[in-house]
This record gives sequence, C-alpha cells and structure tokens, in this order.
Amino acid sequence: LLRAAEQGDHEALKAVAQAGRALGEAATAVTSVVDCEMIVLGGPVGTHPLLLREVQRTLDQLVAAPTAVVASALG
Repeated sequence: LLRAAEQGDHEALKAVAQAGRALGEAATAVTSVVDCEMIVLGGPVGTHPLLLREVQRTLDQLVAAPTAVVASALG
C-alpha cells in the first residue's frame, strides 16, 4: 500500500491519508490527557514519511499546543 502511495496511486494515497488521520486523532486523545511535546512513531509503517505527514497534519489541526510527530531512531 505504501509503495503504491509513493508511486502516486490515488486510492493508496487516500488510504494512507485515512490511516494517518485515524492515528492523528488517537494521538490527539493522548495529548489531551498527557501534555507532551513530541510523539514518536516506530516500526516499518509508523516511520513512513507519508504516514508521518498525515499524522502531523491532523495534530496541527486538532491540538492547540504544538506537538511534533517524529520517526523512531530505532525503526
């Protein structure tokens, strides 16, 4: 799916955007309970730039305080 999204497949890009939005909404819930400045995502999917961008976009829209979304250095 991510490979297809990288190649510009419209349906794959749409699926990645939806997944990123859902993950961003979950992260928003966490930030409402725990005041964090950064959220670290890991694993082969969580560190993908397309997904990270969607999660960050969602957080920027929903969270008042700036919260960075970064990829884990360990993968």
